[in-house]
Amino acid sequence: MYIMDEFVNFLVSRYGYAGDPNGVKFYCLDNEPDIWSNGAQGATHPEVHPPQAGCAEYKDKSVALSIAVKNVDPNAQMLGPVSYGFSGYQTFQGAPDWKAPLSTGYSWFLTYYLDKMRVASNTAGKRLLDALDLHWYPEAMDSAPFNSGNRILNNVSTTQMYNARMQAPRTLWDTSYVGTNGENSWINEWCSSYLPLIPRLKNDIKTYYPDTNLTFTEYAYGPDGTSQHWSTGIATADVLGIFGKYGVYLATYWGGGNYVDAAVKIYRNYNGAHSTFGDMNVVASMSDKVNSSIYASVFNGYTCEMHMVVINKNIDSNITGTFNITSSRTFTSGRVWKFDNNSYNIAETTAISSITGNSFTYTIPATSVCHMVLQADPPDWDFNGDCHVNITDLDTFANGWLGTYDFVDFALFAQEWNM
Repeated sequence: MYIMDEFVNFLVSRYGYAGDPNGVKFYCLDNEPDIWSNGAQGATHPEVHPPQAGCAEYKDKSVALSIAVKNVDPNAQMLGPVSYGFSGYQTFQGAPDWKAPLSTGYSWFLTYYLDKMRVASNTAGKRLLDALDLHWYPEAMDSAPFNSGNRILNNVSTTQMYNARMQAPRTLWDTSYVGTNGENSWINEWCSSYLPLIPRLKNDIKTYYPDTNLTFTEYAYGPDGTSQHWSTGIATADVLGIFGKYGVYLATYWGGGNYVDAAVKIYRNYNGAHSTFGDMNVVASMSDKVNSSIYASVFNGYTCEMHMVVINKNIDSNITGTFNITSSRTFTSGRVWKFDNNSYNIAETTAISSITGNSFTYTIPATSVCHMVLQADPPDWDFNGDCHVNITDLDTFANGWLGTYDFVDFALFAQEWNM
């Protein structure tokens, strides 16, 4: 650990502390320690760590490394266990000492790790694990049974593959997409009690180490490449919406391609002018979760604009949906940007022509992702344009006839003296 704290000190001296603009914010507690070396192809560090890593060994090294980093940079955020996949989540890839945690009541390795990091943090007097960090590469296959098809990460061009890829995000959240109704995968076949994944992880965090964030520092929903298939773009846009809706703290896609870029931009730069999806989640649901997905947001402090990302996963048919908005705002117009199976280039498309009583219909083309931006008229007496009527609007109004006096001062004075 002496070498690591010197390394962190070097990073701090060069880039600043985690709270500085260019400081290193996150440190992963190694990479895929469950396959440092397990005798299988793809082991990450077989030369450095020839034997199979153990649960206790990795926990102890996580504690020591986190303390070393935070002694140098207290605000750095520590991410672990950086597990490679589902078998790592379960048994730390069959670690030689896994039976010990299992015998003491831990349902899988992740609950053991969370609990032990919580205990170590209490002892150290500082949080040693800021995020439960995982890698997620779906095991979903394009046909049943699970051992007879192609994994959705493979570069296979069939309708079955496209549909399997676009349905795979449901394993992250959909309680009805398990067992006989779920994906074709060995995870669903043998381990469906752990699904859907994100609610399970969130509940484990709440139980064993509250207020720990959830991150996915690697994930993918299809093959890499500049000619990447549109179904990967649609699945990725769906996953990003799920991550936002369920409060995933950080996620980084492994690999890339034109359609993955489009999926990110539909949220982060949909109009080419760096306009983005909102920063506050709005409850949104759809009647057909097989063929469609919807995610909605507003910007905190500005509710006269609502953003909705709407996805049509049906290969053959457009979907004409009726959208009903429950809001104190009256929305009057909307613009739409989309990408689809014909092009990964995001372009503005047909506007929303009529909104009546906060309800409208709109046709989402087959296999497309649309970003709708709805506008509402500002309320009366909104003088500063933030879509709220509050003390600042009264201040603006009062200044029109009180000259240089500040109405806020009068209000604060009255509050102070209980007037």
